[in-house]
Amino acid sequence: CNALEVRMGELEKERNELNRLLSDMASKDEGLVPLLREQKVMEELYLMLLKKREENALALATTEPSARILEPAFGSNAPVAPRLPLMTMGGMAGGAFASLLALLAGNALNTKVRDKKDLAGLTDLPLAGELPLLSGKERKKLPMVVTNGRSFMEECFHILRNNAELMLLPNPEEAPRILFLTSTRAGEGKTFTALNLAAAYAQTGKKVLLIDGDLRKASLSAFYGGKNARGLVHLLMNPQVSPDSVLQSGKRFPGFDLVTAGPVPPNPVALLTQGRLEELLRYWRARYDRIILDGCPYEAVADASLMARHADLVLYVIRCGMIEKQYVPVIQGLADKGEFRSGAVILNAENFKNSRFHYYDEYSETDG
Repeated sequence: CNALEVRMGELEKERNELNRLLSDMASKDEGLVPLLREQKVMEELYLMLLKKREENALALATTEPSARILEPAFGSNAPVAPRLPLMTMGGMAGGAFASLLALLAGNALNTKVRDKKDLAGLTDLPLAGELPLLSGKERKKLPMVVTNGRSFMEECFHILRNNAELMLLPNPEEAPRILFLTSTRAGEGKTFTALNLAAAYAQTGKKVLLIDGDLRKASLSAFYGGKNARGLVHLLMNPQVSPDSVLQSGKRFPGFDLVTAGPVPPNPVALLTQGRLEELLRYWRARYDRIILDGCPYEAVADASLMARHADLVLYVIRCGMIEKQYVPVIQGLADKGEFRSGAVILNAENFKNSRFHYYDEYSETDG
């Protein structure tokens, strides 16, 4: 009986041990379920990637490549250094070529008169004078710059006066002479030139009469007493008025008189064609050594043509950098058609910096 109880106890122990082992196996099975699920997912993903790789390989095998190596690259394994002399010569040649192209392009695009070289081949009229581009200090003195000084601008007006005298070919039987100043359009410095040329003549002791013949704009009259002062228009409209009654003094120089334009007339061309202007000029010829007539631009109205026929010398003012070269042959055409007896060109506002005239500023600063 004791043996059976002992055996029963051992069997119960084995049973308990088996139950414990079964319980452990069940818990381990529960932990293996997620691992099995993950293993299955990884297996399916791996199979899909294998399938894609096979599909890509099949697609590449059936498509011809668009790029092929025709010739493998070759070269030296030694280090390469730049060839400085060759590169320098190449750069200099390239720079010279670019400069030449820029120069040619600049000349092709430069359609305006800038210096006397641009007049070559376009007109046979002589060059009476060249006036420099005014500095800021000289602009403050406008419109009179001839003041018994030693400025470069003043010397240019003396040169202009001397050249005009040579072109007039003085003859005692025909003196005095009339100079008529005109231009292509307004703003070229015609009135400024006429005023200072008259002052340059007055400096030599000549008796000079300056007439504002621009009956429409009257720029000169605006400087001397206003545009509505008694002047040339009154004389043209009223023959009984004395020419001496409208004279004004040039103030700065003895023997320098001025006739303003007067009020703007309704029909300036009609006034100029009545013959009264010729009578007035004949009257003043007997009383003055030189008569300077400041006219209106040729391009604007017909007044300039009517006045130019009374002049002994027509001075055509061209402002550099403003007038196109195509207008220069037009000026020559006026001379060829006999619009004026004798003509010459004045270049105004020419840039003399770094030019052949730079020496004068140095000379004028010395004592002799």
